[in-house]
Amino acid sequence: GNGHAGLYEKHRALAVAIRQSLHDISTLSPKECSCIFLEDLTPSHHSIVGGKAASLGSLKQSGMPVPAGFVIPSRACREILAKNHVDALISERLDDLANQEVRSAFTEADAEEIRKHILGAEIPEDLAGDIRAAYDRLSGGSAIRLSVRSSASVEDHPDHTFAGQFKTVLNVASFDSLIAAVKEVLASNFNVRATIYRFHAGLPLPDYDMAVLCQHMVDARTAGVLFTVDPASPEANRMLISAVAGLGILAVGGEAPADLYRPLRDGGDREDPEQWRHI
Repeated sequence: GNGHAGLYEKHRALAVAIRQSLHDISTLSPKECSCIFLEDLTPSHHSIVGGKAASLGSLKQSGMPVPAGFVIPSRACREILAKNHVDALISERLDDLANQEVRSAFTEADAEEIRKHILGAEIPEDLAGDIRAAYDRLSGGSAIRLSVRSSASVEDHPDHTFAGQFKTVLNVASFDSLIAAVKEVLASNFNVRATIYRFHAGLPLPDYDMAVLCQHMVDARTAGVLFTVDPASPEANRMLISAVAGLGILAVGGEAPADLYRPLRDGGDREDPEQWRHI
C-alpha cells in the first residue's frame, strides 16, 4: 500500500542528524588537527578531511605509490575565516539567498568581494607554524613543487558532485606561494558556480566543509582520467581513458585535445589497438 514512502522522510531526518553528529565529533584540538599527513589519516579524521584526502590516505597506507602530502582539515580552514571575521561577511551575503533566485541574487561581484577578503586574511600563528613544519617535512630541505587542491566532504556525495568546481593550484614552489594557494582554494568554495550548485542541491549556503590537500607534484610525462566503465556505452564492456601529454589538468579542463582509448574491461590485447584508440 505504498507504506514504504514514509521511509524517505525518515532517511532524510537521519541524514541531517548524522551530519550534525559528524560535525560535533570532529572538534579535535587545533594542535592535533592543523596538518595531517596522508600516512597518519585514520577513519576518525574522514569527516574533517573530505573523501578525496581520505581515499588517498587509504591508498598510501596500503602501499600504492601516492605522492607524499598533508591535509589542512576543514576545522582549521574555518578557523582562518573566523579569525579574520570573513565568516560574518559570507553569512551576510549568503544567509538570505534561500528565499531568492540565487542566480541573480549572488553575483560575480559578491564572489569577488568574498575572495578578496579571504586572500587578504591572516593565517592564525599556530596554524601558520604547523603549515610551515609540514612544508619543511615534505621538502626535506630541497626544492619542491606542490599541488594544492580541495578535499570537500560534499565533493563525493551520492546525490551530487562538485568535481571541477573548486580551485586547484599547481607547481607551488615556496612556502609563501603555498599560503597564497591555500587561500585561493578556500575562496573557491564561494565562487558563483559552486554557490548556485550548492543552492540547487539543497545544501546550506554559508557552510564551510572544505579541507585543503597539499601533495608533491608528479613530473608527469602523460596524464589523464580513467573510467573503469565507459559512461557513454556502459553495455559495451569497455573502459574509457582520456589522456594528454603533460599535466592531467589539461585533460580535465578541456584545454588540450585528448587521446581517447576504449580498451575492453577484461583485456584489450586480443584486439587491434586501432579499433579502440583515437589519437
